[in-house]
Amino acid sequence: MTSVPSKLYSDDVSLVVVLLDTNPFFWTASSSLSFSQFLSHVLAFVNSILLLNQLNQVVVIASGYNTCDYIYDSSSDASQLGSEDGRMPSLYSNLLQKLEEFMIKDEKLGKEQSQRAIKSSLLSGALSMALCYIQRVFRSGPLHPQPRILCLQGSPDGPEQYVAVMNSIFSAQRSMVPIDSCYVGAHNSAFLQQASYITAGVYVKPQHLDGLFQYLTTVFATDLHSRSFIQLPRPAGVDFRASLSYQIVHFPGVFAIKPQLIWATYVLYVCQYSAIITRSVQLVGQFLAKPNQILPQHQILRERLQKHNLSFKSICIELEDPL
Repeated sequence: MTSVPSKLYSDDVSLVVVLLDTNPFFWTASSSLSFSQFLSHVLAFVNSILLLNQLNQVVVIASGYNTCDYIYDSSSDASQLGSEDGRMPSLYSNLLQKLEEFMIKDEKLGKEQSQRAIKSSLLSGALSMALCYIQRVFRSGPLHPQPRILCLQGSPDGPEQYVAVMNSIFSAQRSMVPIDSCYVGAHNSAFLQQASYITAGVYVKPQHLDGLFQYLTTVFATDLHSRSFIQLPRPAGVDFRASLSYQIVHFPGVFAIKPQLIWATYVLYVCQYSAIITRSVQLVGQFLAKPNQILPQHQILRERLQKHNLSFKSICIELEDPL
């Protein structure tokens, strides 16, 4: 099997997979930017990406509250060069039609399923779909565009998605796929900060949402080849804390909160710490394979953990009985 670094990239040709947040709970409560304004900025940005290079490809994945799905693929949409009414290109009309169908489907699923405590969008599912599409592109031939993922999110992070999101981040890092993030919510997203930092992407939280198109074109329209000599924004800080989900347990006369993902997130947090330093996730599988055995490859990780007053052996022993 051919390793990822030896793949041949077609210079500055890009494949941009856009993850579009359509969570109705966020956009209904948002006062600084409406969904229609947000969508107009995104459509203009998608059009600019296709205009920069005739070989560029754009894939749009809608991420709702209950589901996520592909709503646009420039490589399979052969009618994007035409126009329907002389004013709106078919690119926009086809994308908007599929987006409307998706939001109707997402709303129906919301009535059938139980509501979560935090109104977050399915970021983990959208990332998984994006990586699956990119892997198909990798296997299509030795010459392919340079892929990257752009997350356009506004919904808050969902703690129940932490493990799935971190798995997607490590997979993207392993495949050398940068994850760019543009967060339009009120507070910073720890998930997207970690995703962009670990995968060598760009994280931006626009201060003026009325100029969102300028942020998108000046920062996220640059291809990977141009980023080697262009100074892009760097985050002031990254929140590496693990997110936990809690379940409220009711007993007669007793009220308790039970942590659900303490062990899993703790192990992933240690693995994430190793991946950030070494830029490799090869130790993750070995770390979970034999919990009682300290392999030679763990020596470096053990020394770094000791600097933070953490015992590598005690962590391995805890893996036998997580909770």
